[in-house]
Amino acid sequence: MPFIRTKISSDKLYYEKQKQLFIIRFAAQKRVPFIRTKISSDKLYYEKQKRLFIIRFAAQKRVPFIRTKISSDKLYYEKQKQLFIIRFAAQKRVPFIRTKISSDKLYYEKQKRLFIIRFAAQKHVPFIRTKKQVLISYIIPAISKIVVTGESKLKERKQKGRQKIRWERLDNTANLFPAIASQNMTNVYRISVTLTEEIDGALLQQALDKVLPRFDTFHVRMRKGIFWYYFETNTKPAPIVRQEKYYPCRYIDPYANNNYLFRLTYYHSRINLEVFHVLADGMGGVNFLREITYQYLRLKYDALEEKEQDDFSDETSLNTEDSYIKNYKKSHKKGYQTKRAVEVKGDKLLAGEISVIHGFMPIKAVKAACKKYDVSINEYFTAVFLYSIYREYLHGQPSAKPIAASIPVNLRPYFDSLTTRNFFVMVSAVFLPDRENISLEEVMGIVKQSLREQINKEHLEELFSYNVSNQKNIFLRFVPIFIKILAMRFVYRSSARANTTTVTNIGNIQIEEAYQPYIRHFHAMISRSVGQSIKGAVCSYQDTMVFTITSALLDVSIQRCFFRALAADGIPLLIETNGIHEK
Repeated sequence: MPFIRTKISSDKLYYEKQKQLFIIRFAAQKRVPFIRTKISSDKLYYEKQKRLFIIRFAAQKRVPFIRTKISSDKLYYEKQKQLFIIRFAAQKRVPFIRTKISSDKLYYEKQKRLFIIRFAAQKHVPFIRTKKQVLISYIIPAISKIVVTGESKLKERKQKGRQKIRWERLDNTANLFPAIASQNMTNVYRISVTLTEEIDGALLQQALDKVLPRFDTFHVRMRKGIFWYYFETNTKPAPIVRQEKYYPCRYIDPYANNNYLFRLTYYHSRINLEVFHVLADGMGGVNFLREITYQYLRLKYDALEEKEQDDFSDETSLNTEDSYIKNYKKSHKKGYQTKRAVEVKGDKLLAGEISVIHGFMPIKAVKAACKKYDVSINEYFTAVFLYSIYREYLHGQPSAKPIAASIPVNLRPYFDSLTTRNFFVMVSAVFLPDRENISLEEVMGIVKQSLREQINKEHLEELFSYNVSNQKNIFLRFVPIFIKILAMRFVYRSSARANTTTVTNIGNIQIEEAYQPYIRHFHAMISRSVGQSIKGAVCSYQDTMVFTITSALLDVSIQRCFFRALAADGIPLLIETNGIHEK
């Protein structure tokens, strides 16, 4: 059957360069008419054609084809609800693709293929290639997730950009703690406040979220440099406040705690702040816990919120200076002892467990007992504690090694400092049991003389100046940190074994009058360390003092002897434990 040749009347299209316009063997043989069109660049459009494609397979198999109206230069699919609906695929339960088109901003330039239809691939039904981009319905959830994640990360980066990232060196004492910290020697202390009502965990979280950004001392993470550790502003959210389920003073893993180096928990009516000693000493911890407690009480009680301003107390310091460097004077005299002291040994609790015994007592009775021996509160508790070790561990027998207690001394009153970071030194109360049956009065006199010889401004200045001089040594400063860590561990183990125990006094905690009716008491505790399996901590609030003994030992004879000695001096006691010895 003859076929038709068509000449298109256009100024710019000619057949001179074409030898044949249409040679279609199949059409001639099978009598299937077709239309072949050559389109000029700008003037020939598909609007005047009733049919764009006549697909041979569609004609033979009666598979419907697709009609398309194409605009001249800009191809938009806005008015189409569906781009392709393939009836045969629908009949055979082959899924087809619905497309949502986004007018101007979605293009196909970066896609090599828009649709790959399973049936078409199997049955050789031709598919359509296009040069405009569409948003395919089945990938919308995935794209949405990517977009949301990207927006959140972008928002976080913008917030980090707005927030000034600062860094600062660790103070002189803090340099030691990262080097020696481990699961068994956590260097974590706890300060707790007990309120009159049960704690609301959600409100406590809100209180922490509000207070933390203003406390630069705690709003940091620790980074490891080439020569020293250093602090950097932590841009992550505050750590999650949790109900207490584990033993106190556990190791704080920064990677599981949003990189923060403190932990806030609660149990019934008690709020617990646990701090890695690298951040601050007990006074810094008290500042932080006090403001969290104030904020929590304002959130919980409307009367307080209306009466008290939503601001920090005048007693709260935000000073972060390194008072060691500020008050340092050149010194070359070693201020600590390395002679080994008596080490209290015995059967220990399981790993991670710790025995806690609180002794609540009226301050007036404690002061009366101190007056009896003409000693201070620190001297009194230290002497009774050393005497208890002498009686129960050495059984009143002489020893070639001394019984020594390490006593942290707060340096702020001596050097007029308000820093919230570490600013203390350690002195040792040493008692050498050179004979049998030494009385408590004799121990009181020995401890009193030992501490008073050391606790004066000149000697305290020598103690921390020696340590700072090592830090400022130009040769030591450029020693790599891994060598420094090994050296600090060795020095610490030598000095730590020169003490049998540690007794620390947080002091009297001051609370504003408006908040006092909501607070019952405070107490503190410290974790075990090398050579020191039993330790004591003292703090007071209003007219109540609490002496807390923490121990990793199963035996409680030392604790029992200690509190019995207090009772013998006329001090009424209320004993509270964590119940580990009742198991």
